[in-house]
Amino acid sequence: MKIQPYTVNDLKEKLQQNSFWNTPVLPITRHRALSHIHNPRADRDDVVLFVAYDNDSIIGYFGVLPDKIYLHDVEYKIAWGSTIWVDPRLRGSTIGRSLLLAAFKHHDICSSGFTRSGKMVADASGKFSTLRESEGTAFIVRSCCSFLLPKQFPKLRRLRPALEVMDKIMNKFVDLRLFLWKKNKPRYRTDHIEFITEIDEQTDHFIRQQSRKELSRRTAQELNWIIKFPWILSAPRADNTSARYFFSSISKRFLYLNVKVFDETDSMIGFIMFKVKDNTMNIPFAYFNKTAINDIASLIVFMMFEMKIDIFVTYHIDIMYKIRELNFPCLYKKDLSLLYYISNKLKDYDFSSRNFQDGEGDSVFT
Repeated sequence: MKIQPYTVNDLKEKLQQNSFWNTPVLPITRHRALSHIHNPRADRDDVVLFVAYDNDSIIGYFGVLPDKIYLHDVEYKIAWGSTIWVDPRLRGSTIGRSLLLAAFKHHDICSSGFTRSGKMVADASGKFSTLRESEGTAFIVRSCCSFLLPKQFPKLRRLRPALEVMDKIMNKFVDLRLFLWKKNKPRYRTDHIEFITEIDEQTDHFIRQQSRKELSRRTAQELNWIIKFPWILSAPRADNTSARYFFSSISKRFLYLNVKVFDETDSMIGFIMFKVKDNTMNIPFAYFNKTAINDIASLIVFMMFEMKIDIFVTYHIDIMYKIRELNFPCLYKKDLSLLYYISNKLKDYDFSSRNFQDGEGDSVFT
């Protein structure tokens, strides 16, 4: 087995080499590679992909996302673990651990939640410590059995058409219930919001004021990069890349919606980045004055109605409790937990004063 590291510059070169993309297994997609190439926090010689080869066959890979975090105004270069895959025929081997150890030679690795197999590899490596556990809520707004049940019980995938019919029937009643709830509430005033396609100077200034205690301190430069170079593309069906790449690359609906919020005097009081993947919505980044929480919660509910969202997920404590206070008519609520892991080299640092956004690491992209 040989582990081949690929830097940002290497990926730029590989974009022009068809042989790299014509393999039975793809370790990365072209649009993810483009995102890495344009990452404003990555250096040209940063390694972003580690691929395990058996002769010319890919038997595993580990992708990372270079980033910076801030502790007491000191900047630290890290990389977030992103994708880790090992050929199913070789599960139980040391390939995953070898990939992880190869990455640690180049980066201090952190993670905003591992997959089950990824967590097993991480635990076996002995290189990680738990940074924090964030509590969240999934608000199930509309019936989506055809989405949730096959994920929980893979054998039900063949019943998806029948489950879709059941969802449509149930949602006739759900939509009526939502309509009646909305009818008894004040109409949302859209003259107090502005949709933007990129982070402008006013928004950047507002974010910088709000993000001083943040772990990763995003600015217009990073947020515009995220908007311009997504890891998931909107398309009606999976393409030939999807069958060879074992992580998210295509969704029927994937978009970012960036919203500025103003008060009665036209002063900016908030900025929210919404991410919609199919019929699931979350908020990777939220910046707002504490006194504006009612306006922010009203905006979120408005977006759920307008976008016909089935599931809204948040780990933002203020948003989570305010939505609960509104008695929004969900079908049910599910408590969630998200573990953050950090390299043992950084485990003794004090992170207690740092604010975490839902979009930390690669979460904003996936």
